[in-house]
Amino acid sequence: MAGILNAPWKTNEDRQGLLQGPYNDELIKAAAGMIAEMLPQLSTADDPARHLDALPRRHERGDSVQVNRLCRCLFSDLDGRAVVPDQDGKLRDIRDISYPPMKLTDSSNTKPLEQGATYPDRPRDWLHNTAVTRNRVNRLAAINRLFPPRWAGDDRQSAPQESIADWREALVAGREGDEAIQASMAAILTAASIPPEAIKSNNELGCIVLTADRVWRPPEPDLIFLSDDSLNDDDPAHGESRVHPKLASEPDTLSALKELGIKPPSSESSLRLAAKRILKSGGSHTPSDITHREFWIASRKVSGETALTILRMFKRRNGQEPWRLKLRVRTRAENWLPLHSVLFPGDIVPSDGSRDQEATVDTEFHGPDKKLLRRLGVTEVPHDDRDLSAEPLYNKFRTRCRHRFTRRSLESSPQPDFLSFETSVGCGPLHVLARLSEQGRASYTDALLSRDSTFSR
Repeated sequence: MAGILNAPWKTNEDRQGLLQGPYNDELIKAAAGMIAEMLPQLSTADDPARHLDALPRRHERGDSVQVNRLCRCLFSDLDGRAVVPDQDGKLRDIRDISYPPMKLTDSSNTKPLEQGATYPDRPRDWLHNTAVTRNRVNRLAAINRLFPPRWAGDDRQSAPQESIADWREALVAGREGDEAIQASMAAILTAASIPPEAIKSNNELGCIVLTADRVWRPPEPDLIFLSDDSLNDDDPAHGESRVHPKLASEPDTLSALKELGIKPPSSESSLRLAAKRILKSGGSHTPSDITHREFWIASRKVSGETALTILRMFKRRNGQEPWRLKLRVRTRAENWLPLHSVLFPGDIVPSDGSRDQEATVDTEFHGPDKKLLRRLGVTEVPHDDRDLSAEPLYNKFRTRCRHRFTRRSLESSPQPDFLSFETSVGCGPLHVLARLSEQGRASYTDALLSRDSTFSR
């Protein structure tokens, strides 16, 4: 500890060392209390953490018994006192302060911490910037020594430093309206100043980007994007993946977003997002017609193989692919139906639109999609080797067969979910029958009966 501690010490004969005993121990205890009481006066408005420089260094070999006792007494007296500065420079108890990330305080680059301290409405209960940017190493070491060891037998002392995500999310937490926009801008600017080697992925930066639907997302380039003029911004579904327009309208924030890798979605990203909105939907939420339209428009910007790969990325726990049931096609009647409920114009539904428009693919809209639609199973007539398990009629028929089987006199009661057909592959689609007119059903049934595979399974 810097300074001279003058007192009527009891010393040895050559006055080069202190004697051990209760008298000197009491002087050391009194001195520690005096230092603890006066220490905060070294703090200044310009440098609220200045007093931390006066705290004792770490124990070193050769330190006397009295030196060690003084340090122990001082840190004991400081326990519970207001000794570390918050963002306003006000001294607080060490337990009432949050501490910035170790990944940043261990670095010689203090720009992120300095950048974070410039936002006027930052949370106040975080350690003051001067404690980690001026005389950084010694001050952090002094703060660490204010904390007791983490468990019995451990000699390491350290402040509980937060993660980068917690540090930046504290800046935006609870913000609404214009405050949320300003806080997001500040967090993004700080995040962009963090050295790339300090993080493994942008997810570690926390949910700091405000989206168009006012949800907080991490600045992850695969999940969030700048606005794309080719998308319909009136569709609220885009809000979940689109940066709030006010963030992108501010030049410095836009530059920081780009530095973090945020950009307008690529063709594949646009298709993946549209597919996600359709295939991940559940419950009462039904994707809008606009979302389906945009899926098909986006699919035309990639190869058919890429579109299939993206669709097959989405699977349920049972391995089923939801696109077979959820992906919809526009019909001539301007409605959107699942793949198993429509046919291309041909032998069953006429190309002149005289009937069955509700079950006929709108080839004017889907003209560029014919190859992909065929690979997804859309056809003019029934086809063999088709997986029927996603079709409602198949599931209804299986349920009826299970019921009939379990009504029989059996030695034991089988679990219905374990009762299934040997295969779900057959001639189809079948559910389109529910959409066809009487004439259309007759034509389709005749086509089914003309195929041997209809009777072989």
